[in-house]
Amino acid sequence: MANDVKVNLVLSVEDVNLVLNALAELPAKVSMGLINNISVQAQQQLQATQQAPSMAEVSRAVANEIRDIEVNN
Repeated sequence: MANDVKVNLVLSVEDVNLVLNALAELPAKVSMGLINNISVQAQQQLQATQQAPSMAEVSRAVANEIRDIEVNN
């Protein structure tokens, strides 16, 4: 499949968190790019609906995910 083909999924915040937690179980070198991509897109969408956490909250959450991945790998 070509890298330029995009897929849009509609998931609940709970499901997105489940996917992020599952990705965190993989080695960081494999999953970190996708975790960051999902986090950025989710934040953008949540901001658009006025339900967004602050940038500081998102940054802390991403930093915690990264730390968890590094600790577990």
